[in-house]
Amino acid sequence: MNVKCMVMEWLGRNDYWGLCNPDSDCGCGVLDFYPCGDGPHPDCEPAYYHAEPKTMLEGTVDEYIREPGWYPDKPEGKVE
Repeated sequence: MNVKCMVMEWLGRNDYWGLCNPDSDCGCGVLDFYPCGDGPHPDCEPAYYHAEPKTMLEGTVDEYIREPGWYPDKPEGKVE
């Protein structure tokens, strides 16, 4: 078993859908696993895909819209 298989198996057993690097726009799902060919990188985190934009820090001066993509937090309304 190689590292790619080990990571994919762990993600599946822990109900994650892929990986992301929250400090960049990098993210991938288990069906398209690290298409960059270089990963997974040490900064990758388990992730879920968010299909809808989300307002972050709502009601503050730092409020912004988070674009759809791969993020470490579970999407709202998803059943365990």
